[in-house]
Amino acid sequence: HIQAGELEAAIDLFEESNCEPDQVMYSTLMKGLCENERPVDALALMLEMQKDGIYPNRDSYETLLQCLCYSRLTMEAVKVVKHMAAVDFWPRSM
Repeated sequence: HIQAGELEAAIDLFEESNCEPDQVMYSTLMKGLCENERPVDALALMLEMQKDGIYPNRDSYETLLQCLCYSRLTMEAVKVVKHMAAVDFWPRSM
């Protein structure tokens, strides 16, 4: 759905799905939110993901970090870098 530009349909499917969300599902939706210039929603999704016991991989963190920086959400980007450091991920050069 996200690749077809149907972000809202993908969000609805994610929320209504009976299957257990995994890292790939969360990361794909997070990337879609970032591509649709919704960095605050992407950050909230990352926090929900962690609350559910699923942790982003390096690519997910970096997607979110780039999204936040592009949107000039500096303080939120700093928090993401701190999350990355806590799990021993360091941002690659952007």
